[in-house]
Amino acid sequence: MYFYYYNRPTVAKLSPNYGPATGGNEVEVIGAGMAPFIELPNHYRMLADEIQVKPKGSYGNYTELQLMNTNDTFCQFVGVGKVKARVVSSTKAFCTAPPSWLDNAEVWLTLNNQDWSDDDVMYYWYKAAKLYDIQPKYGACEAGMPIRLYGTDF
Repeated sequence: MYFYYYNRPTVAKLSPNYGPATGGNEVEVIGAGMAPFIELPNHYRMLADEIQVKPKGSYGNYTELQLMNTNDTFCQFVGVGKVKARVVSSTKAFCTAPPSWLDNAEVWLTLNNQDWSDDDVMYYWYKAAKLYDIQPKYGACEAGMPIRLYGTDF
């Protein structure tokens, strides 16, 4: 049986780092160490390829090692909730922002559902604007006519 060590992933930036309070937008998580088995030195890759395929639940070759974190990879919007993360490279992952009643939260990443990054990178939610009225409701086609908008969360 083999045990593989890797450095904790880091989160440096979110793009975008904001979204609607209803959630649902895809967030690109940029950092390092997100696919640690891609970063294995060549002699470890060769060793992993030489390992015979083992019983269900263990991993036998390098390709399988790359995939072994898939079920345990999450983004944590601290104080709001945890969502699945999709790692696409050692420096990039994607996750979907959850709905939130908070204005902001730190975002952490885990590859094993136990050890989390903690890099003080924030995500911000905004409430959708609600428009109740416009005054005047009609006017000349000429530019420069002032219009008043009435609503909330502008």
